[in-house]
Amino acid sequence: MLGIIWYRAKVLAVLRDDFGYEPKVPGWQAPIFNSITKELRKQKGNPYDSAVAFLTTQLEAVKGSNDPEVRLWVKSMTKRINEILPLCSIVRDSIFTD
Repeated sequence: MLGIIWYRAKVLAVLRDDFGYEPKVPGWQAPIFNSITKELRKQKGNPYDSAVAFLTTQLEAVKGSNDPEVRLWVKSMTKRINEILPLCSIVRDSIFTD
C-alpha cells in the first residue's frame, strides 16, 4: 500500500515540477489519476510514464477546442511531453505532434 502512495507522490511531483501542472488530486481528477498510476506501476512504468499518460488524457479531453488559451496550453504540454519522453520507460513509443 505504501508503495503505490509513494509512487503517486512521485508522479504528482513530476507533474508539478516538470510540467507546471497541479491536478485536482484529491478531487475530481483523482479517479483517472489513480487508475493510470495503478496500471502503469503494475506494468513497471516509472513516474514519468504515469505523468505523460495522465497528461495525455487531459489533452484528449480538450482536443478540438477553439479557445486560444486552451490551444496554447495543448501546444505547450505537447512540446514538454516530447522533451520528457526519453525519461519514460514504457511510453517512449508514443508519438505526439503539434
